[in-house]
Amino acid sequence: RDSSLANLNTFSQAFNADGFVGDSQELGITKTPSLSLIYTVGWVGKSVGNRHANLVCLSYPDCAKDLGTLATALDKADSQANAINSKREIVGFSTTANGETHAAFWFSDPHDGETIPCPVLFIRDIGPDGLHSEALAINDKTQIVGYVVKADGVENAAVFSSTSPLGMTTLPNPGGRNSRALGINGVGTIVGWAEDSAGNRHAVVWRNNVMTDLNANSAEGDRKSVVYGKGVYLGGRR
Repeated sequence: RDSSLANLNTFSQAFNADGFVGDSQELGITKTPSLSLIYTVGWVGKSVGNRHANLVCLSYPDCAKDLGTLATALDKADSQANAINSKREIVGFSTTANGETHAAFWFSDPHDGETIPCPVLFIRDIGPDGLHSEALAINDKTQIVGYVVKADGVENAAVFSSTSPLGMTTLPNPGGRNSRALGINGVGTIVGWAEDSAGNRHAVVWRNNVMTDLNANSAEGDRKSVVYGKGVYLGGRR
């Protein structure tokens, strides 16, 4: 990531002449395995007041893509790309045609290898109908995590399927109400936060659908966790 920081202005500059305006945010970055192409994803503001998910190849500054939305009226819909893996698979959220916000998955034609630095990307709805959802992380095995908001307003950490909204499952939170999954590593270890019975947020890890509270004996409350490699996690108070 550090090697690309000098080029991050490309993220917003690439869109200046295409109906986009000043606000933008880079949320995820990756490097492809063989050609070491560096990609960044996030969102940029449009002149009509909404935001669109986008992809920029920092190795090829002319490669800047508006990733679109799940809605047909693009000027009335929002989308955001939160994470990208080394296979250039992207996750985030998008407004749907009926105005709901669903977890979204962007992918390219499997025949578009690394030799095509700016691939054609397609968007797929992976969030269940009737509920707000957002995908926050993806690993190189295309395992996707995030959260879903249930009908009663409770946020629940979730695992999404890349192929169908029907494949979404929620992760357990035996101690409280709200939870979110923030990251997943290469062996499927998931980290995030979950509330205890008093409503305090604790850093947690899920392995094999079993949740472990990483600060069960702490009263310091809200923490954020990140997972790396084969199960190593780091965290700190927000």
